[in-house]
Amino acid sequence: MEKLDLYLIHWPVEGKFLDSWKALEGLYNDGRVGAIGVSNFHIHHLEQLLAVATVKPAIDQLERHPRLVQAELKTISTSMASCQ
Repeated sequence: MEKLDLYLIHWPVEGKFLDSWKALEGLYNDGRVGAIGVSNFHIHHLEQLLAVATVKPAIDQLERHPRLVQAELKTISTSMASCQ
């Protein structure tokens, strides 16, 4: 495989996800992946990530359904996407 289309951090493991993100940024900057993103990140995880990231996540995969609306997280994710 020459290039991966999308690479996500599936879960923000405390104390490790920022290092994982830096590794993904390296792959992205080397052209080995087309896009990088996150999944299952809460607002405080996104805030920590955006404070150090040189590449913003292209994807923020959220769990949303009638019993888990996460309106504030959706708003932040939507505004993050509009800044790309």
